[in-house]
Amino acid sequence: MIEESIMTAKALLISMMASVGPVDEVQLEETYCMAQNIYYESRGESLKGKQAVGNVVLNRVNHKKYPNTICGVVYEAKTYTNWKGNEVPILKMCQFSWYCDGVKDEPQLYYKKNNQVIEPNMRDWVTSVQVAMKLRESIWYLDPTRGATHYYNYNISTPSWSTVYPETLVVGNHRFLERND
Repeated sequence: MIEESIMTAKALLISMMASVGPVDEVQLEETYCMAQNIYYESRGESLKGKQAVGNVVLNRVNHKKYPNTICGVVYEAKTYTNWKGNEVPILKMCQFSWYCDGVKDEPQLYYKKNNQVIEPNMRDWVTSVQVAMKLRESIWYLDPTRGATHYYNYNISTPSWSTVYPETLVVGNHRFLERND
């Protein structure tokens, strides 16, 4: 059985997208991938921080070293083939930590016990969807990251590659860097 919160997150995305025009399956999936990444990577950050995280995904889509789709970039990971023959991401071996951290990847927008809205989660999901839609529709032309392809939360860790690439921007808790190869 599909949980209500899973349906609600995607249903909310569909209704938001449908309110601005027709939606095809590719647009829907690419926007959902982008919204998930913005939500999990920059929840609690400012609008500019969310936009910057989304721009990194788009910058990777346009970079020769990365997949050429939003979902390809967001779900890029080292994988193994499980006993069912499915490709499965290896724990902690993904481009974006939320994707293979072992935790379910669907926004929980309601408390399971009483179906009450979790206000901060709902607010951040709606904002993440709005940012993803604007970025996909090229409504925001200015990239505040100036071409960044990487970022990290300096309060959580300092990855080894953080000294390799030049820093382009700091927004909230994230440092943004541009791949220069």
